[in-house]
Amino acid sequence: MEMQQPIPSWMPETYRSVIRHSGHSIRFQPLPGVRRVMRRPRPMSIADWSEKYRYVTLSAIEGPWRHENAPWAEGIMEILDFPSVVKVGLCKSVQSAGTETALNMVGSRIDQQSAKVIFVYPDKDTGRNVMKKRIVPMIRNTRQLSRHLTGYQDDVQGLSVQLSHTWIKIGWSGSPASLASDPADTVVLDEVDKYMPFTSNKAEAGPIELAEKRTTTFRRLGRAKIFMLSTPTTENGPIWKFMEEEAELIFDWHVRCPDCGREQKMAFSRIRWPEGSAADASRVESQHLAWYECSHCPSHWDDEKRDMAVRHGRWRSRDKGLSISAALQSSRPSRVGVHFPGWNSLFVTLSECAASFLRGLTSKSALRDFWNNYAAEPWKIVLESTSEAEALKARCALAPGMVANEAVALTCGIDQQHGGFFWVVRGWDRHFNSWLVESGFSPDEADLDHLLYERSWPIDGEPGLRMKIWRAARDSGGNAYDTGQTMRDEAYLWLDSRWGLCRGCQVWVTKGASTSLPTFSKLGNPLRQTRSGKKLRSGARLMLLDPNRLKTSFFERLENAIQGRGHAGYLHEGVAEGSDYLRQITAEELREEAGRQVWVQLRKDNHFLDCECIALAQALWEWPGGGVNLLQDRVNVVEEAAPPPPPRRPKGERPEKGRKLPGWRDRM
Repeated sequence: MEMQQPIPSWMPETYRSVIRHSGHSIRFQPLPGVRRVMRRPRPMSIADWSEKYRYVTLSAIEGPWRHENAPWAEGIMEILDFPSVVKVGLCKSVQSAGTETALNMVGSRIDQQSAKVIFVYPDKDTGRNVMKKRIVPMIRNTRQLSRHLTGYQDDVQGLSVQLSHTWIKIGWSGSPASLASDPADTVVLDEVDKYMPFTSNKAEAGPIELAEKRTTTFRRLGRAKIFMLSTPTTENGPIWKFMEEEAELIFDWHVRCPDCGREQKMAFSRIRWPEGSAADASRVESQHLAWYECSHCPSHWDDEKRDMAVRHGRWRSRDKGLSISAALQSSRPSRVGVHFPGWNSLFVTLSECAASFLRGLTSKSALRDFWNNYAAEPWKIVLESTSEAEALKARCALAPGMVANEAVALTCGIDQQHGGFFWVVRGWDRHFNSWLVESGFSPDEADLDHLLYERSWPIDGEPGLRMKIWRAARDSGGNAYDTGQTMRDEAYLWLDSRWGLCRGCQVWVTKGASTSLPTFSKLGNPLRQTRSGKKLRSGARLMLLDPNRLKTSFFERLENAIQGRGHAGYLHEGVAEGSDYLRQITAEELREEAGRQVWVQLRKDNHFLDCECIALAQALWEWPGGGVNLLQDRVNVVEEAAPPPPPRRPKGERPEKGRKLPGWRDRM
């Protein structure tokens, strides 16, 4: 006998009565909205959700997310999923899928937990760019997320997205207001080592601390997740301090040799290439000459074998070598660190790592790039202070006012002050070696124009040939004059009247950036008017400079000149001990403040150092039009003018009585 199913109590009495008296079943289907409310989907891990739903847009591998493309990311998502874990710090190399992993976590938590999300970036422009190119495309191209879009245009803005059930917002390190008020259960702190401290309110907590406070309520509910990721900078940078001081557990990626099957943690010391430290970095990188030596067998891995080893790898705890699951279950930590060097990444070749190291052998900035961006290790700080005696060692046998024979162009850096303009002229060859030609001071703009457009300097070993300035840039900093017009306004007006003139020398106006730039310089927006409101009609553009980066590079070039290495910056033999030029270029030293390396003045006057930095920036590849390496031959070369003939005697003039002139007959 067939058992009768009980009639649900939630069913309306009308339906219940009909079913009882008729003995027939009634089929009905709730509305879609009712079904969504009543449905209780099975919870999915971040990794499973990503594999099933996530669509990757801005990536080398566009399309559905696949763990095989970044196998290490699955383990990081497993750590983020663990109930006791509140904060995860990823100390990473370049091309490590860190941002995509963060987006996977955010997408999963938005879809399944209606998470309220704050992304924090070093600056507003970076945050706006990530929102436009990564976050919004992820939502629109991932079907489980796109269904939460409201359809209202105002709900998707440059710094926020309002979904039907939650929101996503962008904050940045320079703005306490962007990180205040809104509680959030999910916070992503991206590139924390590039964050700037708050300057408007010294008593305010830092950007990391302020962002983490947004999760206070949700921590009590066990729902808060904080994901901090960055390439490291120094030992006192936020990501390395988290790894050293806060993390209760640290994981490293271990690969498996394709030949012997043994697990091992990859180390840069086992990457090899022909010729060792004498090898050419570009050749090693372009011809893929590097390989990896297995620590357990004679196997040599090329990039293909390395990729196989990585795909069969796994995370292990640094202290006991346990797997993720075993380590988390045994210690149940709240703060976990993850370390991932570049040679583990499928997107970075072994030869790229080797080439970065080789470039670091001749440049401190390149060596720092290797440690930070490939080894994912902090740069060991050695504070720099170049003495006058040390700087004098960079002199060469070139007379003052003489252009080196190898030079192809001259650049001029100008620092304006109330009494006039300090300037430096430097010659450059195509390999970024440079020589000081002359330094000086111009009392007014007329004298400055004569320097830029009329003066020329003899070329060593080329009698009769002289070279004029190719590029010049004037700093726009400074205070107001007695007339009320600022130095910046005067610089803008000066540039506006000279922009685009075909007089041989290209002129620019510069400004030191308030935050760190990714490169030495950056092209700013067109100048429309002065700060006092005067219209500018030339369409000239301001150049933003990174002073810290340029000063570090200038002193590295002096060191290269002393050591006889490439990318050298030489001084001419006329630079004397105690001279104004020498005292001013050594007027600053490198110090560490708030976890960042900054140049600090030791003496009041540092004008020639600023001039050198401006002259340097114009020679590099970031400058509009490219660097000196693109020049095929010398530019702005002129022939030395012949000496003027003796003055001619006016017509009809007779010699004085008693005096004989050549060519005249004495008729007296």
